[in-house]
Amino acid sequence: MPEALKVLQLPETYEKISNLLGGSESKNTILSRFILPIQEAEQQLSEITAEAYGEGKVIFILGKPGIGKSTFIHSLMWRPTIDIHTVSSINCSEENSENLLEAILENIKNTALSAQKSQDLGHTAIVLDYIENLEEQDHTKIRAFFRRLNGILRSAPLLILWPVTKTEDVNTMVGYASAVSSTVFVKNKEILNFNGPPITAYPSIAKNTISVLNDGLSISDFNLTDEDFEEVLQDLKAQGQDQISLRNYLTKVRSRWSDINGYLKKTRDQIPQQTEIWFVVSYPDAENIAGQFSRKSKDVYDAWIASHAKLSEYIHNNQKEAAWDAKRLQYALTGNFITRVLYLPTNTLASTVCAYGDLKDFPPSELEIPASWFKKETAKKR
Repeated sequence: MPEALKVLQLPETYEKISNLLGGSESKNTILSRFILPIQEAEQQLSEITAEAYGEGKVIFILGKPGIGKSTFIHSLMWRPTIDIHTVSSINCSEENSENLLEAILENIKNTALSAQKSQDLGHTAIVLDYIENLEEQDHTKIRAFFRRLNGILRSAPLLILWPVTKTEDVNTMVGYASAVSSTVFVKNKEILNFNGPPITAYPSIAKNTISVLNDGLSISDFNLTDEDFEEVLQDLKAQGQDQISLRNYLTKVRSRWSDINGYLKKTRDQIPQQTEIWFVVSYPDAENIAGQFSRKSKDVYDAWIASHAKLSEYIHNNQKEAAWDAKRLQYALTGNFITRVLYLPTNTLASTVCAYGDLKDFPPSELEIPASWFKKETAKKR
């Protein structure tokens, strides 16, 4: 049967990442391996926590959808430069609209009690998710909300992180809060303008995410090349500034993977049996040479598969480049067949051929071949 194609895990939202990792105790450790620090935003938050020592503040995190606000916010608890020891969320979409502000205050009050007990560890951050504005709320209730929130924040080291996407919405809410109190925010730091990671970092973020969330598999295991990631980036840029976001980029990478493997699956389904081509190197000290061009794995089916990244270096800047682009090389290595580059000691190779090969006139009669070489047990041991 043809080899099953691997399913790419590349979630494009923090919620999907969190669901994929589940309740793993090491979730934060795993996330820290592929979520990049956003230094400018972290510096601003670090200044706010320093000025708000011992009390709470509200910070609006302003950035367009899909830029990575939620991922950034939840990464704060393992950033050593920021005085935050835990991050929790309030899903405002689950609350009744009429009692929304009351429900938010009740959640914050409950968290404030534990925050006071653990204030030596730093601030407790609360994220107000899925509430972009307060336009559906009565103006009197909004003012009362900020007045009561200010009272809670004066005695508890809380950071209320409020993700928003529109400047006019956040300016309206800042106006409501400032009208009832001057201490809800750190002065002149009411809004943190969040731009996310630089677009040039999108390919490396995607590759790191793939490696971490897919048990260390490389992009070539999913029939993707470095050129695929760059082409997706260029396609995204061509769609205009409004479409540039990390979420859109990751979605397009998944689409590229789906398109490529849809083609490969159709190709493989036409082949009745998986075909493999082996390049076997047997001269002394060849193991390190062969190892440079293939990947190692404890799984025998994944061991010694030719590495696209290493082999592609030899088709650049020469006459082969025009005929052998990245896609053609990838299809050649893992498309219609599997290509392996491996090392076998000469005796092992010879005994394997003798024991398993069905070759006429081999070995030549003048060669003295030990009888044990024709036994499969011998080849397996070697």
